[in-house]
Amino acid sequence: MLDEQQLIHRIESANTDDLIATLLNPSSEEEHIFRLYFGDESYDRLRLLALKSSDRARGIKATKGNVVVIHGILGGELSAIDRSGTQKQLWLKVPQIMQGKLDLLRLNEEGRAEHNTEYDVRASGILKRYYGVLLLSLAQSWTVRAFWFDWRKDVKLAADELQAKISNWFGDEAPVHLVAHSMGGLVARAFIKRHSKRWETMWDAKSSGKRGGRLVMLGTPNHGSFEIPQVIVGLNQTVRLCALVDLRHGVQELLPVFHSFPGIYQMLPSPLISKNVQPLYDAKNLWKFKHFATSS
Repeated sequence: MLDEQQLIHRIESANTDDLIATLLNPSSEEEHIFRLYFGDESYDRLRLLALKSSDRARGIKATKGNVVVIHGILGGELSAIDRSGTQKQLWLKVPQIMQGKLDLLRLNEEGRAEHNTEYDVRASGILKRYYGVLLLSLAQSWTVRAFWFDWRKDVKLAADELQAKISNWFGDEAPVHLVAHSMGGLVARAFIKRHSKRWETMWDAKSSGKRGGRLVMLGTPNHGSFEIPQVIVGLNQTVRLCALVDLRHGVQELLPVFHSFPGIYQMLPSPLISKNVQPLYDAKNLWKFKHFATSS
């Protein structure tokens, strides 16, 4: 019998060309699982886009250039690897959340390693439910790569990983466009600042930037997001849904997990833009809302 969770992980961890190949020739059992996971309408749309993109993926159709798609916060799959080497997908997997496994996402005080040293949590894919259509739509005309990163951590770490991936995929001089959603735009901006020489070579001067060198940001919180204070105090819908599904932890028990993520603090509303948000940087003001988060 086909392992449903492993099949879904294979989809999430697939880059664009592998995603196209998987959707083009699924077995009947695989198609059944895909329809359950994506829904009939979304699956049919993804498969149609895969068909339209197949000639480009096989090199039959010329490409317009290179594009890297960067997901937003919560948009990348995270997996935990134990000491035996066994890997389990944690985010976004409802069975794992139900079993109380979200606490494995908690980072240590430095925000660079796991709080639970028996596990190593890594970015292992991009959630195709949310980014599959974007990837396959672009793939009709472009060579597309998806970049996934550990959205819990400092965006500068992801920016350095992005530099390494771009070099591996396209070399050190090829033109490349970046398409970034939400927090991914902050990763892209950090990449541009930290690796400015590579960013300069990504611009395609011969075509005035048609083949590379542009950054497209989709809903990037360049001046921060007011959702983040709600995450910190437990009023955010995603945090509360996780607590509702989790059979072992409530909101109060899950908050230390989210509080350990440096990435969310980098998305706080900027006091440089609006002085009215300065009180959000005073912990005692945020915790005035704690009662509503933990008791409602």
